[in-house]
Amino acid sequence: MSDKLLASLQKAVESLEKDRDTQRQQIENLTGEVGELKGEVEELKGEVEVLKLLTAISLPRLESIIFNILVRVASNHIFWASLEERWLSVKEVKKREMELAWERTQSRTSNEKLEEVGRKIVERLEKKRAWSVQKSEERRQFERTYNYNSRLPVINVVNQLQAESLPGQLITKDDIEFIYQEYIKIVHWRSHSSRKVTTRELSSILTHLSDKGETAIVRRMKQLYRIIFGFAYDEIPAGSEEVEIENDGSDYGGETMVASG
Repeated sequence: MSDKLLASLQKAVESLEKDRDTQRQQIENLTGEVGELKGEVEELKGEVEVLKLLTAISLPRLESIIFNILVRVASNHIFWASLEERWLSVKEVKKREMELAWERTQSRTSNEKLEEVGRKIVERLEKKRAWSVQKSEERRQFERTYNYNSRLPVINVVNQLQAESLPGQLITKDDIEFIYQEYIKIVHWRSHSSRKVTTRELSSILTHLSDKGETAIVRRMKQLYRIIFGFAYDEIPAGSEEVEIENDGSDYGGETMVASG
């Protein structure tokens, strides 16, 4: 009777040990899953912080950040292109040196030929050096031309008109985006070069804003339009299709519009 009881107790102990091992494995698995979930939570927190930062950035500041990134990418592209050309030049020089060594072993009496080959190598190196200097100057000129200090004049226009508006008549974000897009179409801001555009293109801005109501910015732009062209934006006479835009650095973004004859 005691043997049966002992065997039964031993089986019960083995069963409890097996259950304990199973529970320990389950606890370890759950601990690993909790660690993974914590890592995902930390990643989500980081993304939330990035989104908070982006939503806190104003539109002009966001434009400047994107603009600086584009400038940096373009500068890096020019730098790596120049570096690649220099590497190819070095490989070419090494190749020519090997050819010269082979020619010396074949004929040590052909001094004139060796001098000619050496002269060509020197000329090629001078050309490569001049090319490298030119590319470096182009990169510096690019950085000076597209510096953030020469940002879009339309930002100055929007800021000034925004300041002149009365309470309750402030322009909206949609108005700013519309003016921004139309301005890029009309004025080639990257080179600030003079070009011709139609008066209908300019009047499309006023037409769009007038549909929203008579605000301070609409009245101001209509006044400027009449002063520049001598007629209202919605009364374009026949034969007055072209307008020349000149950049003389004056107010309202540095653009002075003069009606062409």
